[in-house]
Amino acid sequence: MYKRIVLFILFAFTFALAQDQIPGSRQITVPENIQSIKNAIRDAETNEDWEAYKQLRTQLINAWQQVNPDVAKLYGNINDGTPDLTPDGMPADHPRTNINNSNGSILFESSGYNQSNSSLWGDDKLVTGGTAFDISMDISRDGEIYLAVVGRLDGTSNKDSVYMYKSVDGGATWSLWGSIFASTRTFEQVEIMCFDGQIGGSGDSYILLFFRFDNGWIRVGRSLSSSASFNYYTITGGSGGGYATDFAVDRNNSSANYRAFCVYDSLTIIKSIRSEPTSYGTVWQDVSNVSTITTTGKDIDFCYGWNGDVYATFNGSSSGNLYASENTNYADPTSWGSRVTLVTGST
Repeated sequence: MYKRIVLFILFAFTFALAQDQIPGSRQITVPENIQSIKNAIRDAETNEDWEAYKQLRTQLINAWQQVNPDVAKLYGNINDGTPDLTPDGMPADHPRTNINNSNGSILFESSGYNQSNSSLWGDDKLVTGGTAFDISMDISRDGEIYLAVVGRLDGTSNKDSVYMYKSVDGGATWSLWGSIFASTRTFEQVEIMCFDGQIGGSGDSYILLFFRFDNGWIRVGRSLSSSASFNYYTITGGSGGGYATDFAVDRNNSSANYRAFCVYDSLTIIKSIRSEPTSYGTVWQDVSNVSTITTTGKDIDFCYGWNGDVYATFNGSSSGNLYASENTNYADPTSWGSRVTLVTGST
C-alpha cells in the first residue's frame, strides 16, 4: 500500500523524459469514439459487469479494426486456458537433470542460524534451512501467509525447485504447503499471489505462482488454495517465442473476479500482459508495450492502484534513470501514458 501511495503522489508532478527513449517511438493516438468505448469498458470492469464488458470489448476491437488493424491485433488471447500439468511442459515422468539427491528425499542443510544474534525483528522464525535464490510472499483475505522460495532444500546450487510455505498464525509457525519441480530448466525468479474467493466466503480461492526460467520463459501455475495441485499456463516465451529478463505482477482489488497483471522486460521493450478477468489467471491476453528503451531495463516493479489505474517502474540500464509509466484502464494496450523520469541516473 505504501508504494502505491508514493507512486500516486509522484505522478502529481511533471518530469522530463531522458536518454533511454528510442528515437521515433511514440504513444498510440486514440480517436474520440474509441476513447468513449474504452471509458465504458473501464466502468464495466470496475462495476464487475462482465456481460457489458465482453460486449464492449468486441465493439472496441471492431472499431480499431476500422481505424488501425495493427492496434486491433493487440487485443487477443495468447492462450486458450488449456493447462500443462508440469511447470516446464515436460511429461510428468521425465527424468530430472543435474539432481544430486535423485531419490527425492529432502535433506536440510545446517543453516548456522542463531536466534540470539537475530533480534532486530524480535522473535525471528526460520522458515527453511535450504538455499533461497529468490523469494516472494503474499497474504490472503483470511490472514493466511504464503511464501515461495526458489532453490533446493538440501542446499546445493541447483535451482530446479520452488517450495511454498504457509503460516496460519501470523508467521509464528510455518509448514511446507507444496512444491514444484522442473525437469530440464532452472528457476530464476518467482512471485506468489493470492486470488481469494468472493468477499463473504463464496467462490473458490486460488494461489497463482509466477516463475521465470533461465531461458526467459515466464509461466504461471494455478492451484486451489486448499490443494497445492497446480496447472500451468504460458505468459511469454517457450514455443511461442519471446524472452524476459525480469518481471513483476499485481492484481486488482475486485470483490469477486480478479484480474492479474504482469509487466516484463523483453530486451529493449518493457511489455505488459493481463489475464482475462473471468478466467482467474488461466487465459492471458493483450500484450502491449509499456515503454521502448535503448537497452535492457532492470529492477521492474508494478502495482495496481484504484479503479483501473496501474503503475510500472523500472531503471534504464544505459542511464540509470528511474522511470514510471501510468495506465488508467486496467493495463489496456492503448492506455499507457508517456514515460516519466522520477530520478536521474546522475542522482
